[in-house]
Amino acid sequence: MRRALFSLGMILACGGAGLAQSANRPQATNPYLAVDSTRTYYMDDLERCPGILDLQSGDLWMLSFPEPVSDYFLTRQGIVEAKVSGQRVMLAGVGTSGSVPLMVLTDSGLAAQFNVQVRAGTGGQNKTVQILPGSAPKSSCPKTSGPDTAAPVAVAPAAPASVRRTPSVPVTPTASPAAAATTGPAIPVVPGAAYGSRFKTPTLPQGTIGTALPSGKSVQATLTLVNATTVRFEFRNGLGSPVIFNLADLNYAGQPAADTSGTFTLKPGQTAIKTVAFKNSVQNRLLGVTWAGRVTATGEFLTLRGRTPQ
Repeated sequence: MRRALFSLGMILACGGAGLAQSANRPQATNPYLAVDSTRTYYMDDLERCPGILDLQSGDLWMLSFPEPVSDYFLTRQGIVEAKVSGQRVMLAGVGTSGSVPLMVLTDSGLAAQFNVQVRAGTGGQNKTVQILPGSAPKSSCPKTSGPDTAAPVAVAPAAPASVRRTPSVPVTPTASPAAAATTGPAIPVVPGAAYGSRFKTPTLPQGTIGTALPSGKSVQATLTLVNATTVRFEFRNGLGSPVIFNLADLNYAGQPAADTSGTFTLKPGQTAIKTVAFKNSVQNRLLGVTWAGRVTATGEFLTLRGRTPQ
């Protein structure tokens, strides 16, 4: 009996010493890993309240969404650059200072809003923004004390006087997007076309296409030939309803111009940029461009028609 008690005492003594050594042992760390800088938002909240992204010039942020991203929109260039890769949007601070709204559309039609602010600083930092589905527990957006008013839309600077523009051409709503097609060579869009801020210095001719509705409001698109195979559309929605555009409904010379699918939505009062790369050269001119869109409030289709200067 005495031997059994002695053995038990030795076991407890050794165990206690082991626990003491374990408690005093420093935590293992990896000197090659920086501090976790992940920020979290919820998708439902971002549809109602813009998330604030405060970059320094030279920073690189990764926005990770719960589903694939179909497109993004920036109203002004030279402040940040963005690139879509699956469920992620890479955002780089390229300007020294400034702010710009960013809207990211997912494949299911959700639209996440952000206010991107870039300021001068040491920069060169990485940050991850994780967007989760649903809403945050007990989440609420800040509200102003006054009545709801639409925020002013940033508009790109006017084109130089040397750039020629054609007047907008009235458009009559049609029964379906297919009604805009005639005959002519097809010029498909290259899969993975570049968007938004990649092209900064358009130098070739511009033109406009648009609608003229009975109410006096309109949907306009300014065309800029970025280079021989790339066209940038700058849309402005003057209607009181969102308008949905599908790449499958974009026509050039009377034939479908896109061989990929994808949609984007213009909200009322919104200005947005869409850049499309063409497989073949357009020889410094764009003729017979049409793009059908659907007005969500009425379900009717309207077709943007026009010609750019030769």
